[in-house]
Amino acid sequence: MFLPFTIYDLRVTVFRSGTANAIRHCMKYLRERGIYLAPNGETLVASRERTTTADGKRILSELGSRLACFLFGRYEWAFHGAPAYEVATTGNLLALTQPSNFRPDQLIDTGATAGAH
Repeated sequence: MFLPFTIYDLRVTVFRSGTANAIRHCMKYLRERGIYLAPNGETLVASRERTTTADGKRILSELGSRLACFLFGRYEWAFHGAPAYEVATTGNLLALTQPSNFRPDQLIDTGATAGAH
């Protein structure tokens, strides 16, 4: 059973566009390979480092230079699949496979870290 609560993340994250966007849009710092729980119950792994899938195809960002990180489902992460979401440096979420009903600042850090594979 999950109890509703609010997380306040006061860390300031520096992006290429500076800290203004991060503060104004409440951009949350997502750890490399950090495991996060979305409000819809989905478990996601954040990564800026992974650039290819299992079959060697390059993962191309729809956001280009505005990409902060990719979010992978646990299965996709384990088997080097394609990401489900992209997070922009402004804090916006771009759904790649299915519509999303949450924002990146609503992700709850589980404190766990996914394997490097």
